[in-house]
Amino acid sequence: MAKEIPLTQGLVAIVDDADYEYLSQFKWCARKAGNTYYAVRQENKRFICMHIQIIGRRPGLEIDHIDGNGLNNRRSNLRFVTLRQNQQNRLYRRYSKYHGVSWDKVNGK
Repeated sequence: MAKEIPLTQGLVAIVDDADYEYLSQFKWCARKAGNTYYAVRQENKRFICMHIQIIGRRPGLEIDHIDGNGLNNRRSNLRFVTLRQNQQNRLYRRYSKYHGVSWDKVNGK
């Protein structure tokens, strides 16, 4: 099961029941990064992301939201990936699926 944690801007974050009690003790807000919103809180003038609070950090890896929804913080939707893997998982791609190949707007190719 999952529960919702209210955020600012009328948005909610979805979390597992097991994480709800701990996370709900903090005041969370919605923060937009690119085209995605993430649940964050502020502590000592630093922003702390909810998804990091849930599964922690691993050196050299990032956390990916499998479904692309930065507010879906259920453990089954979070995974550790490399920067390259995370960029390949974007819904909107400006680049080719081939490493190092991108679109040239000036020449149209």
